[in-house]
Amino acid sequence: MRREWIEAARPRVLADAARSAALLLFVGAAVIALEVSVVSTPNFPHGYRWVPWLVSVVLAATGVLLWRMPDRLPTLAWPLVPAVPVVVILLLALGSNDATASSQLAFSLPALFAAYHLTPVVARLIAAEIVVAETILCVLIDSPKAVIEDSVGVSLILVGIVLTLATARNRFDEVVRLLRYEAGHDAVTGLLSRRTFDLDIEQLDHDQPVSLILVDIDDFKTVNDTFGHDVGDQTLRIVAEALSANSRQDDRAYRLGGDELAVLLTGTAPETALRRAEVIRRAVETGPMAFVARSERGRVTVSLGVASLPPHAPRKSELLRAADAAMYRAKGAGRNRVVAAA
Repeated sequence: MRREWIEAARPRVLADAARSAALLLFVGAAVIALEVSVVSTPNFPHGYRWVPWLVSVVLAATGVLLWRMPDRLPTLAWPLVPAVPVVVILLLALGSNDATASSQLAFSLPALFAAYHLTPVVARLIAAEIVVAETILCVLIDSPKAVIEDSVGVSLILVGIVLTLATARNRFDEVVRLLRYEAGHDAVTGLLSRRTFDLDIEQLDHDQPVSLILVDIDDFKTVNDTFGHDVGDQTLRIVAEALSANSRQDDRAYRLGGDELAVLLTGTAPETALRRAEVIRRAVETGPMAFVARSERGRVTVSLGVASLPPHAPRKSELLRAADAAMYRAKGAGRNRVVAAA
């Protein structure tokens, strides 16, 4: 349960939320300082004229801390970021006996922040808090005739803003997630893309053993030319399923392009990688047929090359080249076999 609350309290994007929260606090500090210096809050008790100045300084200082050190704020404290301005606005409005439009309009700033940067659960809690604060403000300050009109009217507007913006942000995030998935995955097999493979290779740690299994589908061009691309795509999916079914949780399976697929195994010794490659070869060979029309050789087979860093490749940039050379030796030796890099 506590983990669920932590995830719900986490901002959508920490850096963006921190900058927006800092700007929100800066604006609040500036508005309070401006009202105190220009209007002098005539209704505020004379002995407590220093309170708005103190609040302004505290808000500005908190904004600086959020801007410079967003990681220091605990995750469960993020719902308080829009909640604190709501309480401050309410207390200052009550202290100055002021329920004008400016005080009520100020409630929209934390509402907008919560709806855009925090999860829908937290945004709804902030919306409820704002409704309560607006109702308290109207009941204690407005005339009895205006209480219902002001509290209900302003509350409905603020709730509408929160729900509309939260829904729009959710849809935006879904589109971004879909685009990122499509950019990082192959559309036919669902495996990771060549772009993702290149990024993963660049991020490899030289101090950690890693192995690469390169998989090439035997006679794939003949399959495409004879039976069409639909059968070719089905063949790719059969091999991709064999790779996924025989990979660990930490392994990464890719389609590099055409009929070449790969599995990147981190923390795996060369001997273990060879055994894993043989398991994949057998899984493809004994798996389902790609098509019935090819009765004389209906089984899909693959040739696999295995290279490890070290000893087969001194640098991570040469890992693919070493596995590729081994895979071509497997094809030259008769296909449907596993060959280790020299």
